[in-house]
Amino acid sequence: MKNLITLMLTVTIGLSSFSASAQYFGVEADFGISNVFISDPRATDLNSLLSAKIGGTVDFDISDNFYLHTGLGFSKKGAATLSDGNLNLLYVQVPVGARFSFVEIGAESSLYAEAGLYTGVLVSARFNGFKQDIGNTTLDDWKPLDIGLYTGFGFAINDGIDIGFTTEFGLTNIDPEQSVISFKNAAFMLGANFRFGL
Repeated sequence: MKNLITLMLTVTIGLSSFSASAQYFGVEADFGISNVFISDPRATDLNSLLSAKIGGTVDFDISDNFYLHTGLGFSKKGAATLSDGNLNLLYVQVPVGARFSFVEIGAESSLYAEAGLYTGVLVSARFNGFKQDIGNTTLDDWKPLDIGLYTGFGFAINDGIDIGFTTEFGLTNIDPEQSVISFKNAAFMLGANFRFGL
């Protein structure tokens, strides 16, 4: 737990220092589906679960068409089973990536594509309503850290409202047993980001 607190304080201080040179701040909300993919083909299939993400964003204007993007928010992920119940995983998540506007529409609107890495710290894990243990030992249920890739595309309206589709694919095994079978997060979301410049 101390390591998690230290990590979150470091991230918060880092984002605060970056914000001094940021050109845009924003508030985003995304909704979609998530799942946990298991590498063992013999394992019981998991089903998609409703997911959501909400938080703040910070953008750095490198050129007219190119931005660096980061932020801080809450991301609900997990999966559903046919009989046992739902797995709900709540992460505090930080993305770091880039965005490129490739087609201008009118004077202020454009189509864009984005990609980058995200880091998520697991703050709550529940299965069928019951709390599960978070840690890196074999006695725990889920690892505290999830690192993955995200990609997306969308439509920017007047440099103030972004409407887009985002996919996230975990790169790390979130199962602390570290067996030959891996568990990895995935999410597919549609959302909006309301940005305002300085």
